Amino acid sequence: MLLKYLNELDRAVKAAREHPGLEEYSRCAECADVLKDYLSGQMEPVRKRGTEIMDDLLPEQFDDWVAQVGAARLGAVRSQAAHSQAVYQARHH
Repeated sequence: MLLKYLNELDRAVKAAREHPGLEEYSRCAECADVLKDYLSGQMEPVRKRGTEIMDDLLPEQFDDWVAQVGAARLGAVRSQAAHSQAVYQARHH
């Protein structure tokens, strides 16, 4: 399983580098989260080595990618909340 998750992360990072965008950045974040979850349940040597490899795979700009995805999601939530509020006000006034 470790190899599978590392390969998925590697492919996601390559895709994000080749086609930068929120969808690709989100996929990288998802792959990294799945790998972290997997590693958290492993014995120390596997967890340590897996984390080292993951750190090598993730680009320096990974945190920026995650921040962009988070900002886009927050913006979508705020937009949806504003829309819901407008609909509520229109119905009740």
